[in-house]
Amino acid sequence: MEELITIAVQFTVEVIGSVFIATPFGFNTRRPVQPESGSMLLRVVFTAVGGMLGWMSAYFVPFRLLPYSWLRLLNLVVAPIVGGYTAKRIAAYRARDNVLIDPKVHFWNAFWFTLAFALLRLAYVSRYAI
Repeated sequence: MEELITIAVQFTVEVIGSVFIATPFGFNTRRPVQPESGSMLLRVVFTAVGGMLGWMSAYFVPFRLLPYSWLRLLNLVVAPIVGGYTAKRIAAYRARDNVLIDPKVHFWNAFWFTLAFALLRLAYVSRYAI
């Protein structure tokens, strides 16, 4: 269940972000004029936003969604991979129309976002949840 919440939150953040920066979806009319690069600053931003949203989700929903600790740890491993792969597949679909889109960049941005989200939620809920 936490995996689905993590993916839904990440998807929502990326859709809202795309309105302003045209990544990972092409909702605005601008097309990139240079190839995308996986800058470290962008990954740090995605990680910080993921962590902040993970903490907020744990604050507003302060109970465990997964009943066993081994499931929560498995979620910490599986969620970033699933989130990254989902973003990569969407970027690969968009790359058919625009060769400047690099699906690997989207994979790693989504991976770090989801990892931070899941890690902060795990840390907070494991300590403070009922």
